[in-house]
Amino acid sequence: MGSKLSPLYLDSCFDVLNEIPVQLKQYLNDLTNLNKTYVNGLNEIDNVWEDYIKSKKNKSTSNLMKTRNSIKSSAEKLIKISKKKVKISDFSYTLIDNQINKLDKDLLRFENQLKDDKILFRMLNAENLDKYQQTLFNKENNKSHNYSLTDAEASRLPLLLMSCSETIDMPIDENEPRYCYCNKVSYGLMIGCDNEECMLEWFHYECAGIKTQPKGKWYCNNCLLKN
Repeated sequence: MGSKLSPLYLDSCFDVLNEIPVQLKQYLNDLTNLNKTYVNGLNEIDNVWEDYIKSKKNKSTSNLMKTRNSIKSSAEKLIKISKKKVKISDFSYTLIDNQINKLDKDLLRFENQLKDDKILFRMLNAENLDKYQQTLFNKENNKSHNYSLTDAEASRLPLLLMSCSETIDMPIDENEPRYCYCNKVSYGLMIGCDNEECMLEWFHYECAGIKTQPKGKWYCNNCLLKN
């Protein structure tokens, strides 16, 4: 009896546990690469600034202005990198939080089914189980047979079937920012468009038509058409 009524949705629990390391690793790799770029850019600004201070008296006003503009431009790029790191950190948090919530709900469903199993086994004692099996046999071989389960049996048997077939959807916060071609909130793996002026910024892997992180820079279809 237990094997027939085993919760197939437990497979989704294992899928969640298996997917988290893969997805989280991708985000951590992105953060590591961005951090390297940030540190290199910061060192470059320090060097330019140090040279600017040392040679300030010997350079023309126009050269000093170019140096200041260069430092300003580099600083703005670092600010964008920092914002991107914050976004990826938020995506990582959301990913883990959603998966934990999903796992909690799946485990709760499993716990509820175990309770239903105990009720079912107490109810279907040896005598009732024999009658139930005989009923199935008679229904299959004699369509006119009028035997039916007791009210107690009929009311409790659907509980387990409902717990096996029900689905629970993750709630979506309508106030969350929207991204991607699909104009939906972030979930799963996201990839950022390398065009700093991209209006959509981030894209779901499935919407972008990719399965792994592309090598080098990646641009969305909208930005590719503009260029």
